[in-house]
Amino acid sequence: MTPRLRAEVTQLSIVSGAQQVDAGNTGQVASSSLIPGRTGKGNLYLLVQLSGEPMGKAQLQRELIAILGEEYSRVPGGVTNGIRQAIKVANDFLYRRNLEALPLWQRIGQACCAVLRGRDLYVGVAGEAQIYVVQDDQVRVFPPDGPRYASETPGAERQHPTPLGVEESLGHVALFHCPIHEDSRIILASGELSKVARPDRLARAAPAGAEHLANTLESLASGTDLSALIIELQPADRVAPPKPRPAIKRKPIAAGRPVPSKTREPYRPAGGAPVRGIAAGFLALVLAFGARVLSFFSDVARKIGAFFSWLVSSGILGTIGRGIRRLSVALLQGLGT
Repeated sequence: MTPRLRAEVTQLSIVSGAQQVDAGNTGQVASSSLIPGRTGKGNLYLLVQLSGEPMGKAQLQRELIAILGEEYSRVPGGVTNGIRQAIKVANDFLYRRNLEALPLWQRIGQACCAVLRGRDLYVGVAGEAQIYVVQDDQVRVFPPDGPRYASETPGAERQHPTPLGVEESLGHVALFHCPIHEDSRIILASGELSKVARPDRLARAAPAGAEHLANTLESLASGTDLSALIIELQPADRVAPPKPRPAIKRKPIAAGRPVPSKTREPYRPAGGAPVRGIAAGFLALVLAFGARVLSFFSDVARKIGAFFSWLVSSGILGTIGRGIRRLSVALLQGLGT
């Protein structure tokens, strides 16, 4: 009998080079850390990253994580069909949100869905996101045709799977399968990871464990945005060594079902013109416009102050004053004669 595996999960979220404890863009649907056998729907692991303004992004990412988890669990049939339908429903949700939103608040999304069942990994990807499987000092990347690196031939650009929220109906979902075993490391990552780390760099960092790998990614992602979910597989009967306390506390990823927002109604695709969200989008636009107006006048006041400071320090005001004085004396003398 093949020994069962256990998954240890580490989450990493970096915004502008700074680590975030909770960006709301990762989750899992799992009854425990043990990987189920070859029957059932397995353990589901999720990552989503949206583009656009920071305001409201984390909440919307949580909505999408909840939708992906709910739909995968609800859809009957096999694993790949569940992943496909979950990504399509998430796309439908974000597409309609974009129709309801003003242009400033429209977003596109990238997503990773990974299911572990037995000794198999099933993968679904939308947008620029990628999944890396590190095992036996080798790295497999899904989708496999990764983007070009700076050292490679310019112009050899990757064709990404369709992102979330762009097309009304997502016709094709990128699906993959990969066998896994103990000591495999699986990385669900936003597309930014491919820009800061080559696969061989990940292969060198992975053997030291998930925490070391997360620290490596954090150091490489300085100045950029990066989200990653690192899954480390071990035999279920192996006692996990105590982890060193990280310098920055990472958010623990507990097994369970993503909890939808209390304000969100269960999403079901519906026809008709979108009518909700206009008022909220207009209010957000007004607030953003007001902030920009205040910033503009603050900048104008700063420049005016700098101009007068320059006038005083350069001596021009003194020269102008002496000229006015001489002109006044000449006018008075002319009137006296």
